[in-house]
Amino acid sequence: GESRVGGVEGVGLGRMSDPQVKKALKDLALPPKPSATKACIVLADKVRKAANAKMKDEARQTFGEDYAEKAEVWKGGVIPLLAGVLAAGKDKAMLEAATLAFSLGIQGHQKNTELAAAAGVEKALVELCKDKSLLVQAQAAAAIREMCVVGDDAVRAKILAAGGMKNLTAIAKAVDTPDVILKQGINKLIAYKAGQRQEDAAAGLHAL
Repeated sequence: GESRVGGVEGVGLGRMSDPQVKKALKDLALPPKPSATKACIVLADKVRKAANAKMKDEARQTFGEDYAEKAEVWKGGVIPLLAGVLAAGKDKAMLEAATLAFSLGIQGHQKNTELAAAAGVEKALVELCKDKSLLVQAQAAAAIREMCVVGDDAVRAKILAAGGMKNLTAIAKAVDTPDVILKQGINKLIAYKAGQRQEDAAAGLHAL
């Protein structure tokens, strides 16, 4: 009830010294807005630029903790908000940044994966495997793998029901010709290497 939430806030606010994550909570609120793209890159960088595995895990921990400001409480931190952007986002750069932040945020992290499952992100991830962006495809496939490895049977069942096997197989069979890569253009903040999406899709299929 309310007392438990209050207790969580009290603990959370004691540890919640990350202003970047707190700012991201507002930038990621739906409907998606331009500031969401930068917020996702900031979140992704907290993990991918961390000096070692321990610091990466500490960064992930801040993603899923409850935040409070005045009367407003964000249960589950940025994880449910990222799930919302994945489902509602249309902008290419935003989805490339959001899928990266999301996949890095749940990687090997039980609590964040559970928060993502509670937000019902499975269908959105499967749909994003058909996105025109190769980066979005790769990162959605990587996130599906993480959801399957860390999550329970119910998560896998939802991914299968949404068409995960079909969409991952389509990515795995695709070919990254120079022409395909050229058409993508370059995202200066997120690198893509030929064959990346196929590797991620194969790993997702294996986990599924």
